[in-house]
Amino acid sequence: MQNRQLCVSLSCVLLCILLVLGVSLTIVLPIVSRREIAKRIALRNGSEIYAAWLSPPGEVYMQFFLFSTTNPLEFIRGERPILQQQGPFTYHQRQERVNVSLDPENGTVSYSNRKFYVFDRNLSSADENTTITTLNLAYISVAEKSQQFPTMVSFIMRILELYYNENLFVNKTAKELIWGYKDPVLEIVRKLIPVQTEIGLFAGKNGTEDGTYVIRDGTGDPEELGQIMSYRNASSVSCWLTNWANMINGSDGSLIPPFRSQYDKLYLFAADVCRSFAFTAQGSSLMREIPTIVFKPPRDSFLSPDLNPDNAGFCLDYPNCPKSGVINMSTCLSGAPVVISLPHFYQFDKRYSKVSDSQALETELTECPLLRQRMRKPAESQVEVGMSTYVTGGSEMQLTVDPRWPFGDRLWVWGHASSEGQRTRTLTLETTSAGQKVAGDIS
Repeated sequence: MQNRQLCVSLSCVLLCILLVLGVSLTIVLPIVSRREIAKRIALRNGSEIYAAWLSPPGEVYMQFFLFSTTNPLEFIRGERPILQQQGPFTYHQRQERVNVSLDPENGTVSYSNRKFYVFDRNLSSADENTTITTLNLAYISVAEKSQQFPTMVSFIMRILELYYNENLFVNKTAKELIWGYKDPVLEIVRKLIPVQTEIGLFAGKNGTEDGTYVIRDGTGDPEELGQIMSYRNASSVSCWLTNWANMINGSDGSLIPPFRSQYDKLYLFAADVCRSFAFTAQGSSLMREIPTIVFKPPRDSFLSPDLNPDNAGFCLDYPNCPKSGVINMSTCLSGAPVVISLPHFYQFDKRYSKVSDSQALETELTECPLLRQRMRKPAESQVEVGMSTYVTGGSEMQLTVDPRWPFGDRLWVWGHASSEGQRTRTLTLETTSAGQKVAGDIS
């Protein structure tokens, strides 16, 4: 009997010990796991991600789709423009971090991005020397810029009209439109007003740096990994109308804090469009049998202020704002007459979808996930962005268009970045008009 009681007592004690141990492990293991993950992802010499962050491996390519205007004369006379899609023109992108400086005392890292692009004919529908008929961005940009100098408007417009011979359109190769070309008349005009002399979507962007970032290294708090403290020595931008619109929030997309869930928002700063975007979880998926969370920007990101008052700060002529679907980028681009949108103004104000005759995008492309994120690293990024030139025509501008068709030539850019195994890669899209940045990083 005593042995039986002893066995029962020992069993009870053992059960209590196991119960306490189980509860303890339930509490302690997640803490230990989080600490271990935090150590591995901290951005410091010798950490798991540091080398891959310095020179990211993986596959990154960008595809440009340009639109050639097939009825330029009719468009100038007020008819709806007819656009023919050309592309894709595919480029592989390689990125590296340069001028890197670690500051363990403050828990920060400063760096710049440098990117290189190589044309891939096999993944392109045509050679990059394909000719595109497009709006003369030099003419339009200078015409808009000259409005800031009332005493010189007439003289500058006379120079433009004499040189361009009243031609609102030019024929340029895809390579010139993407990587830039020199416009001789801009050399003359820049002696009178400040303008860029090279025009192109990526003019001056192959092998060059994009400005200095200072970010959190994640050593103090892994939830702050990659968070931008400043960009180009400023903690905010200054081109929008409200403090909220000018805020720099989140990371540049190359580093995402761990332990994200479907209830969290991700904030990414797109330097090339001078603003931050919020991403919300839109579901989950499997990538190479690894669970991922699909993040997309919410629908209200491109809504007009009358539908989303938070966007009032991005309206440059409030309350005379563009309709839902486009964002005026002129203050971000030093006055360049450019708007950004989803390609073909997909799912936005109907009047914008009718500004031209052009083939529609495939729905599955436009609705592709923008960011799939693993627990520790971005797994894959896909992004599309559209850019259009708008033509208003000032009082001194002799070449005008019908106000029903304010948006002229367009392009859209599709980018893809994916990781292979433990490799990770970020994606940056940027375009420039008259040497100014147009659309950018949404990694």
